Amino acid sequence: MKYEEETGDYESVFMEQIYNDSQDIIFGDIPYKVDRGVYEEVFCKYHEAVRIVDADVVRFHTSMFTVGDGDEECWTFFVWPENSPQESEDFYECVFFDGKKEYVKFLSEFKRCILGVDK
Repeated sequence: MKYEEETGDYESVFMEQIYNDSQDIIFGDIPYKVDRGVYEEVFCKYHEAVRIVDADVVRFHTSMFTVGDGDEECWTFFVWPENSPQESEDFYECVFFDGKKEYVKFLSEFKRCILGVDK
C-alpha cells in the first residue's frame, strides 16, 4: 500500500507485482471486461454465491489490514459491476482471506477471467 496525495488515500501496489506478465492489471478506477464463465467458476470456488450475475464489465479493489500484534495480514477483494442492465439485481462481490498465501492463490486464478480493459 502506498499513500496517494492526489486522492488522500492509500492505494494497493500489490496487484502490479502479482500481474507482472504480458497483461498489466492494476487496481483502481479502471473497468475490465471479464469472461463470465471463468469469473463465475473462480468466485464459486472462493465465495458462497456469485452476486454479480449480469455485468461483464467490473472494477475491483483490494484492502489489507493486520490483526493481532500486526504480524498477521488479512486481505479483502472487492468487485463492483459496471454495466448492469437497469432491472438487474447485481450487487458487489467481497471475498475475505485470512492470509496472503490464499489471497495470492485467488488472484492467480482470478486473472484468467480478465479479457482486457473495457473501452
